[in-house]
Amino acid sequence: MLIVSAPPDAPCPQEDVVLALAYFELMAQAAGLGTVWCGLGKWLLEVLPTLKSSIGLAADAKYFCMVFGLPSVRYARTVQRDDAALVKRVTL
Repeated sequence: MLIVSAPPDAPCPQEDVVLALAYFELMAQAAGLGTVWCGLGKWLLEVLPTLKSSIGLAADAKYFCMVFGLPSVRYARTVQRDDAALVKRVTL
């Protein structure tokens, strides 16, 4: 589990956390790892403040969790080859 945090006095603490996790998600995908945004982990840290302090998170920090690892399912994604991607040019 990856926990990203930002101090509350940062200009955009919640946005910083979300952007950092989004970039990690892209990097993990490129490395062949799967990711899951873990709201349950955030909830757990909220209801157990002693756990939060034991891992070094400040009481007022903005944070979120992400779980990552090797995926057990592989999805075949191919290029869409129908008329949905048709681009029409209009001249004025």
